[in-house]
Amino acid sequence: MYTKTQKSYIELGLEQDDRLGKQITRAIGVTKKKVEAKRHTMISGPPGVGKTFTTVKEIKKSNKPWIAFGPGSTLANICAKLAYEVKKVQESGEELIVLIDDADDIIFKDKVSMNQWKLALAKDEPEFRRDIDLTTTISKLKKQGRDEIVDAIEYFQEEGEIGVTIPLDQVRFIVLCN
Repeated sequence: MYTKTQKSYIELGLEQDDRLGKQITRAIGVTKKKVEAKRHTMISGPPGVGKTFTTVKEIKKSNKPWIAFGPGSTLANICAKLAYEVKKVQESGEELIVLIDDADDIIFKDKVSMNQWKLALAKDEPEFRRDIDLTTTISKLKKQGRDEIVDAIEYFQEEGEIGVTIPLDQVRFIVLCN
């Protein structure tokens, strides 16, 4: 049997879970409204409230293709995997959900990176453009026999460029941070 205080905490937790679930459902584009939610969503909250768990659960329920990046992901890794997955959804016509978990450790670790990402997501930029040298990443992928990812990177590279420009018209970012 629960005390009155414990019951109130349980009810509060259920309310927060319900609000978080609704926010995530809107973020992945599953809505009954005629006006669709903004394409990219940032969800912040203290550690341990269930942001990742609830987001992954709702994404899986949507049956949309998705990829996730977490702590330890590098910009080169994000570029490579994003290029590969976007190329796949371009062929299928589906929308890709990109989950960036613990964004504090990935995209917000320095002020320049943080401002670039915030601007791109807030302005709903039509492309993800990063002028970083992917030569080392491409070499590693070739050694691993990951030619399909190398092909995708090269597909989104402009002639004579080292970075990539990936269209985002079929991409929805969900960014989780503390």
